[in-house]
Amino acid sequence: MPQTLLPRDQALLVTKPGFDALVARLAELREARERAAGTDPAPGDDTAELTDRIILVETALARAVIAHGARHGYALAAVGTVVEVDDGARPCAYRLVLLHDEGDDTAATPVSVLSPVGAALMGRAVGDAVEIALPNRRLRSLLVRRIRDDA
Repeated sequence: MPQTLLPRDQALLVTKPGFDALVARLAELREARERAAGTDPAPGDDTAELTDRIILVETALARAVIAHGARHGYALAAVGTVVEVDDGARPCAYRLVLLHDEGDDTAATPVSVLSPVGAALMGRAVGDAVEIALPNRRLRSLLVRRIRDDA
């Protein structure tokens, strides 16, 4: 099983482009696993890691609820959105993704929804204040300023 799992029985908000990207990513992972299975196992064989990623994406797709954007962005942060936040020192933007290797063709920093920051931002609305417990035991406060499409 994957080391990091989605919360049990929880729906996952995903934009339509984000959903389509997950479907495409699932196909890529399955093809990669088939190629890896067709070769002689080598040290550091990643077939098990590919299987874990496939399970994670399949689970996400099974729990996906499509978030629809409005003219001025999205009401809630979802996989596939860019969440612009301010921590009091500097503004920054996070592109919410399921897996970090989904490509980075935007200026926003990709952050997995499985990470502390990504999990705290999921489902939040503009104006929400979020306190995040970081792995180094520090607290980080973020104010959601804008939620927009990743494009």
